[in-house]
Amino acid sequence: DAWIEKWVKEQLLVRQAHLNLKESTTYIESQIENYRNSLLIYAYQKELVAQKMDTSVYEYEIKDYYNENKYNFELKDHIVRMIYIKVNHDVPNLSQLKKLYKSNKEEDFLRLEEYCFKFADEFSLDDTTWVYFDDILDKLPIQSDNHAQYLKMNQFIEVEDSAGLYFVRFKKYKIKDSVSPLDLERKRIKNIILNKRKIDFLKSIEQDLYQNALTKGKIQYEN
Repeated sequence: DAWIEKWVKEQLLVRQAHLNLKESTTYIESQIENYRNSLLIYAYQKELVAQKMDTSVYEYEIKDYYNENKYNFELKDHIVRMIYIKVNHDVPNLSQLKKLYKSNKEEDFLRLEEYCFKFADEFSLDDTTWVYFDDILDKLPIQSDNHAQYLKMNQFIEVEDSAGLYFVRFKKYKIKDSVSPLDLERKRIKNIILNKRKIDFLKSIEQDLYQNALTKGKIQYEN
């Protein structure tokens, strides 16, 4: 049986190692004990966090952290909030589409949404979500050597290639190296808050264990 043979070979190697590494055995045993202790502590702390730590992070906490540290949140790339629509060359009522995607009227937005569901190959009308400009460029047949200048000069884009017609409206944009908006950093900030809370929680548990042991005389220091 292959499994039995593997186990026997392993035991032979362990025995040979004991015979040939006598001087290193104490150090190895110490390392094994340290590793075992680390695993036990990690498992215990993980269970404590799962059972007893408050993992609720409220919006005011996120906003407070952002406002106090906003200049630590620097954009690595240009970002935009926009409308994006791709249609076929033979799509009906093209003039209507060109009018609707530029309109600020609520009723026109609803008509645009209806149009896209009927005729668009791809579309995104969620202009409240920040996306990276490079991700948009990957979808469009355009070239831009200066992205910041391109965003400043173009609010509406209408381009085409053999795959179809593209309509883009930039509602807002932020340039690389400026302060990243809260909406883009919300998840990251939540993780930062939870990680700090976890560190403080585990330090408190450790200190409570220590103080309790001292009080009950389980720890004694020799003078």
